[in-house]
Amino acid sequence: MTEIVSLENFEQQLQLYFNELEKVHDSAELIKVISHNFQKNILEKYIAIATSYNTDTVSEKEVYLASYSYPNYIKNLCILNRDVLLEFLKSAILVGEKEITAEKIATHFEESKTVLIKATTDVIDTIGTIEVSEEIISQNLKHHVSPWESYKEQFDTLKAQNESILAAFKTLKNVQQNFDTLKVLYSDIKLTNDNLLKNYMDCCDSLNETDFVENSETPTHFIDSAIEKGKHLGNSEKDQALTEKVSDVVSNFQTIKIPIESAQGDLVVREINFNRAVKKWLDYQISPLIADIYAIEDNLKVKAQLRLSSLKNTLQLKKDHKNPEFELAIRKLKSEAVSTKDAAAKEIASIEERLNENLQLSRIFQGESFLDVTLGSSIQMNQKHYLTAFKSKVNTYVSKFSNWYNDHTYEESKTALQLSTLCISERMNNKDLGQYDSLFLNKFFLGDLFLIDRPTISLEFKETVTQWNDSFAKAVLIHGTPNSGKSTFIQQMATSNFGKHIVSLAPNSIATIDGRKFTTTYDLQEALSYIKNNNIKSTRPILCIDDLELWRDKEHSILDNMRALLKFIENESNNVFIVVSCATNFMQHLDKRLPFSHYFSNLIDVSSCSKEIVSQAIIIRHETSHKTLLSPKGIAIDAKKLNAAIQRIIKFTNYNLGASLQAWAYCTIVNPSDENTIILDTDIGEFVPFFTKEEHIILKQVLTFKTISELGLKRVMSSNFNDNYNPALKRLTNTKVLLRNGSGDLFLNPVISNDVQKTYHKETS
Repeated sequence: MTEIVSLENFEQQLQLYFNELEKVHDSAELIKVISHNFQKNILEKYIAIATSYNTDTVSEKEVYLASYSYPNYIKNLCILNRDVLLEFLKSAILVGEKEITAEKIATHFEESKTVLIKATTDVIDTIGTIEVSEEIISQNLKHHVSPWESYKEQFDTLKAQNESILAAFKTLKNVQQNFDTLKVLYSDIKLTNDNLLKNYMDCCDSLNETDFVENSETPTHFIDSAIEKGKHLGNSEKDQALTEKVSDVVSNFQTIKIPIESAQGDLVVREINFNRAVKKWLDYQISPLIADIYAIEDNLKVKAQLRLSSLKNTLQLKKDHKNPEFELAIRKLKSEAVSTKDAAAKEIASIEERLNENLQLSRIFQGESFLDVTLGSSIQMNQKHYLTAFKSKVNTYVSKFSNWYNDHTYEESKTALQLSTLCISERMNNKDLGQYDSLFLNKFFLGDLFLIDRPTISLEFKETVTQWNDSFAKAVLIHGTPNSGKSTFIQQMATSNFGKHIVSLAPNSIATIDGRKFTTTYDLQEALSYIKNNNIKSTRPILCIDDLELWRDKEHSILDNMRALLKFIENESNNVFIVVSCATNFMQHLDKRLPFSHYFSNLIDVSSCSKEIVSQAIIIRHETSHKTLLSPKGIAIDAKKLNAAIQRIIKFTNYNLGASLQAWAYCTIVNPSDENTIILDTDIGEFVPFFTKEEHIILKQVLTFKTISELGLKRVMSSNFNDNYNPALKRLTNTKVLLRNGSGDLFLNPVISNDVQKTYHKETS
């Protein structure tokens, strides 16, 4: 196009722009006319003309018109075109998000076109009829500084604003596309969940439809196939892939300055860091829901694997699918699959709802907060419900306290000794539950399906093994309170990280290293020397020493054995990964005599774990029994009441895994009228401490060394034993607080070990 060199040619360009406006038929054409024709042929050309008039030799009238008369009219027309451009680009975003209809866009287009045509006509008519006397022109040019520099700055700003509007909305289109991509990625969660459920439902249907008598191999094939497929199905198996895909999409977001609206001629701009906002919002609002889906699916996978394995065993024994146990297991598996589907569907619907509601650019233009995650708003929104719930809880607690006081008035008339003896008697007599009881009380009932992972400490252990493999010397001390799962954790970690290259040491037993067997005594130094001399250093084994407290007898003191262990750690922990376990009390006892715990690179305390882990351990064992839980009144216990009962037990045992399993066994009895049902009563008998000063000292010895003997106590207590400690010892044995093992040594009764441990901590804290 020929360059405009005069105001006369500029007026012609205005007329051409007017003609272009009359020809447009839709909003897309109007945006193109404004962004190109008006920007290039009107705004930029006027800036060029007025600038040249203020530097070139032209008539004073042309300079006055270009610098004084025209600018206000042209500027107002520019502002109007800028605002119309902004609104149409916003409407394009709103249409994409279905916030407004095509009919409204059409109406808006007609109104905007009419306004632009009228404004352009008014400017053409006005500047074409401006008449200024030579006297006024001369006075202004001689006595006033030209206002053009100020106008030019405003025109340059308007030009830059138009360019920023076009650039911002081009970027916002990409943001909108990335939002759609995120929604598609998260929509795959439902399909993955459906495939998992279909795997187990198809297996159930196949088992129901198969004639087991004629074809005994097919049912097992169905079960094996469903178990194997289930391991690789579910959203948790695709977690890494989903995370990577979402991260790739989020990395495309950037910080954008978005023009929002026009206010009194100025352009209101809002700057948003989309990368940070989207990432934070997904972490706080979507990730927890996905984690819930993972937990729901993993729970089903564990239950399904247990039930299907149990079904397989039943079929192999009876080869009859018409027995009640088989039909009950199938019904329960189907019921659990349906429950999982319903629970997952709620979470998936919440994800979809949150994505559709919040990943909307229209929120920005409507003045709403965009992907904000604020604690204050959450508290304010739930304040009313919180206060109502709090008042309800207070009233409930007052009522419960009143009932408790009335029920315990008689009980408190009994002595502490009577109450504790009754508690021990009830717990010791409540052991004959057969298979159901063994699921909870047998320490060595450790099929892989019953092992519960402790993610935090398992990860620490695995990282330590990795560092050891990188030539760092490592020794790990596992400690905790009684029944906290020290032995189980060591066995689980050793097997999962070292396979068969495990050397286990225990007093008076047979151990193996690199295929060589040897017999141990209570001399730990001798055993460690054998390992050192016979380790061919090709397998790099793990050395497991469980229950350090047991390495002592008349000839070998505990301190000598521990010094030998520390020396072995000092010299051999590069070649042998060393892991030992003991009670926390024993570790603290040794630390007062040796720098014992300082020799270990890692100290892992397994005394407690999360309520989710304990709850999972209880539920898995109960579900394996295929038995129904009833309240003492014979009413079936639903999932909500079951969870409440489990939480009560967990709190009672201070989140101790083994003690919780033990307490569950004490709270359950087989229904005398129906062996397929279990009666659960969480009114756990209270153990009331009744110990004297001397008894406390004896119990401290037991908690520290696991076993004690009268002879050992005599050596420690010297002349005071017969007068003070022997009577105390007899009372502890008579009340069965202490029991004797096959060697005649005394140990703490397992049914109250957790209670005594709590009492000891109260006394020492």
